[in-house]
Amino acid sequence: MMNRYQQFRSPHAEREMSRQGTVRMLWAAGAVFFGIVCLVGAIAWISQAMAGEPYSFSLPATSDGLAGYLLEQDETAAETPAGNPYGELAAVSKAERWTLTGEGWSDTPEAERSFLVLYAANWEKAEELASNLSPSGARLIVRTGAANGRIVELEPDENRKVWRNGGLLLYYTGENEKVIQLLEGYAGEPVADGRETDPADTGLTLEDRGRLLAGWDCLGYLVICAGSAAMMAVFIIIAARTPPERR
Repeated sequence: MMNRYQQFRSPHAEREMSRQGTVRMLWAAGAVFFGIVCLVGAIAWISQAMAGEPYSFSLPATSDGLAGYLLEQDETAAETPAGNPYGELAAVSKAERWTLTGEGWSDTPEAERSFLVLYAANWEKAEELASNLSPSGARLIVRTGAANGRIVELEPDENRKVWRNGGLLLYYTGENEKVIQLLEGYAGEPVADGRETDPADTGLTLEDRGRLLAGWDCLGYLVICAGSAAMMAVFIIIAARTPPERR
């Protein structure tokens, strides 16, 4: 049997209850929306991890620009497969040794007129590699996790210079000023110079870990999943909250 309040509920009370029910449905719909966003982000995250190589919006590394630049400078170079001085890296797809063979180089020792070209997996990887080099280029932090890495250390070499242009890293250890000027003309100032002094080796610093985390491929998915999950929780709490009783 209905009580007196239910029997004689005013039209205003009916409208208020209907409004509160609509508001609850809107909050619930918001919770569902953010739940879907979180699910899609998680699926994309898992798919990327299973694929092994994340999708990149940047252009793949190519040497077309370098070859065109050398032609503009009336230079030619022979390309041969080479090893990466920093070892096998997932961020580097291949390495080549370019030896200048144009007119006027015949009397120059091959070691002085050749340089290495490292092809990064994409432009973001090239930028990450360049930013993780020590000032002298003798140390490189190689990513092993979201904010973790291992340090590859080479012997000191005052002649070592590393440049970055797009998805390419150029590595030169000779002393020929003409080669240095040629490479600087293509890639600008080196990102690492063997004459620079590296800080004391204390392992990974907080700054290093912060840089690794900021460049983590999955950071965007983490932000999307965490943010949408938090918003979903807020919407559920508000939707489930009992509205105050009208007096």
